[in-house]
Amino acid sequence: MSEHGTAPAFRTGTPATITCHEIPQKHLQVTPGDLHVNTDLNETANWECSDGKSFTIVFTSETPFDGWVYNQTSAKNLSPRRDARHRKPFKYLVAIEGYPPLDPNVIVDP
Repeated sequence: MSEHGTAPAFRTGTPATITCHEIPQKHLQVTPGDLHVNTDLNETANWECSDGKSFTIVFTSETPFDGWVYNQTSAKNLSPRRDARHRKPFKYLVAIEGYPPLDPNVIVDP
């Protein structure tokens, strides 16, 4: 959630985009910051890097999906487990070589 309100919910097939910034310093950004996936609508989560760099996503303490680690090939069409807690932020780490890691959320909506 941003200070301006709730991040827009992305629908099935619409990826969360990882962007690499060089200025003013190297950093990563994921849009939306909180990725919402609705189980009642059978939505899936997808990630892509805007400039095609290789990336790794690691869920750090809990995962709403069947796996814990994903990359640019496997981070597509991920369905939340049916037993994933709703409205709970699932923290994950985004890593791209040469950039400090970032830790946004996935939120499973009913």
